Amino acid sequence: MKGQELTQQFFEAMELAVFRRTDREKFEVVMPLPGWFKKLYPEIAEKNEVDRFSRYVSFLTNFLSDAETFWKAERKGRLKSYEWVERDAKGRELILNAVAFVLAGENYFLIECGFASRKDRKVRSDKSKGIKAGIRSLAEPSAETADKRTEDDLLEALRNENELLKQVILEYEEECQKCREKEGE
Repeated sequence: MKGQELTQQFFEAMELAVFRRTDREKFEVVMPLPGWFKKLYPEIAEKNEVDRFSRYVSFLTNFLSDAETFWKAERKGRLKSYEWVERDAKGRELILNAVAFVLAGENYFLIECGFASRKDRKVRSDKSKGIKAGIRSLAEPSAETADKRTEDDLLEALRNENELLKQVILEYEEECQKCREKEGE
């Protein structure tokens, strides 16, 4: 089996949506798209080339900008996005990741999909509620604290919230990894 055929069979078996960059904001579909992708993004699935991908998947705006920098630097390895969640037509949560890489001198990115387990959804929901409550308390201070807070106090509180958010994201990613490992057993 030739290397190119093996690569294509691998991507298809893993149900990855793979795109080759043809121009700054243009991407070509390089192999048949998996069913989950066709259902989630039908407006992309019906095309062979996608102009301004982020117009269809807003989460990818920053990632594709980072990928552009990654490709220009001609780095080895891969650049992985943060996870994001989309809901399919049945309301199931799909956990998506994008990965940029270079293969045979060509720039590619792929999107991989996993389904969120009940435990993943519960952890994400609980942490999200905590973050939202913290942000609300900053945005809507009580009458007695509103006069006492200075600009420096607010900046410090925002920095603390940012650190908390980073920690929550790391914990969430670790929890998701553990769930994926359990599901793979």
